Amino acid sequence: MELDVDKFTGCVEEGRYLDQVQADFDYGVSKGVTSTPSFFVNDQPLVGAQPTDVFNEAIATVMEGGELANAAPDAPPQPTPIVVADAGTAATIGSDDAPYTIIEFTNYGCENCAGHAIDTLPNVQEFLTDPGQVRYILKDLPGESDAPEVQTAAIAARCAGEQDAYWPMHESLFRTQAAWLGSSEAETIFAGLADELALDADAFADCVSSGKFDADLQANVSQAQDLGITGFPHFIIEGQPLSGVEPNALAIALSLPLNVPVETGAFAIGDPNAPITLIEYTDYQCPFCTRHFEETWPQLKENFVDSGDVYYVFKDFPLISIHPQAVKAGEAARCAGEQDAYLAMHDVLFAQQTEWSGNPTAESIFSGYAADLDLDVDAFTACLSSGEMETAVLDNMNEGMSFGVNGTPAFFINGILVSGALPYESFEQGLNGMLVDLKSK
Repeated sequence: MELDVDKFTGCVEEGRYLDQVQADFDYGVSKGVTSTPSFFVNDQPLVGAQPTDVFNEAIATVMEGGELANAAPDAPPQPTPIVVADAGTAATIGSDDAPYTIIEFTNYGCENCAGHAIDTLPNVQEFLTDPGQVRYILKDLPGESDAPEVQTAAIAARCAGEQDAYWPMHESLFRTQAAWLGSSEAETIFAGLADELALDADAFADCVSSGKFDADLQANVSQAQDLGITGFPHFIIEGQPLSGVEPNALAIALSLPLNVPVETGAFAIGDPNAPITLIEYTDYQCPFCTRHFEETWPQLKENFVDSGDVYYVFKDFPLISIHPQAVKAGEAARCAGEQDAYLAMHDVLFAQQTEWSGNPTAESIFSGYAADLDLDVDAFTACLSSGEMETAVLDNMNEGMSFGVNGTPAFFINGILVSGALPYESFEQGLNGMLVDLKSK
């Protein structure tokens, strides 16, 4: 088959059939389709990649006026839930009667564990444990033999717990991790943390030196070994494992708000003190991002950004494997930003996407846009050709990946991930609902 490659590429890049694809998707959902492939024989469902004889039998049955039996393939066997003994538990949050349980295996010397404790656990508590939906169980593990201060940290948290301060000490240990990890003064630092928490210093010191929690820590080590846990933090959610060696793993899995940084060299518009921060990860070569730019962004700006309700932050997320010019386009917007014209270049890049996307002379086209915007073209071209903005663009991409972004456009609305070029009405409903909730607090 020989296609006109330019026409084919143009068709794909402009998203000519997006509406038809979306209509098919919506129709499938309305018919109850939840997996592919799915078929309908005279409006009767036949689910799964069936062999020919099943189709022949199904067609014959329907032609004879019969009803199709459930022809879906056998469901795959469900994994056996993991059972974790209570022995060794360091602390819990939430009601014993909560319908769901999350168990975390943590290590006080683990950097990703610190990120989870500081950035994600507060949201777990606010959105899941406080409302009574989740009981959260913590299992602490000592460090390697060459890091004895990690075991002491675990003991310090437990000793603080004897004075009803386990979780404050838990957070303090992770916040100060860089200061005590590998330090010969770790115990002194822990004592200082206990003092900051207004604990009984003598009781705390006696507890730390008592060895009373050694058996509990060893019980957790044995459990982790039996379960084959090697990376931390590690979570077991309702009996199913979730390795949390990647940052934000639990928050992403549970759709919890994430602490996505705002000030990372990105351009933003609106009031920084607005009640809602909306961060967009975008790809200038992405047709779905263009759709958002054309159909949704103008109304968001007019009705929410200009009104002071939303602070809108633009970040780059070039899908390099399919959009090879997206990185350079992101650089072009940033180079224009050096002359206070980020948003103007952003708008032109999307409005003229079909002109430069796939064009080997894209860089010169970007310089032409700079001229149209009355920028200093020499300075713009020097910035663009130097690649000085490439690192910032790729940093945004890597940051987005760490927060679970895998396609564009992707949005974080007060930390909650929303994916896809949704219609304005969806944003309007969600933002208005969030504003009502925020104003009621």
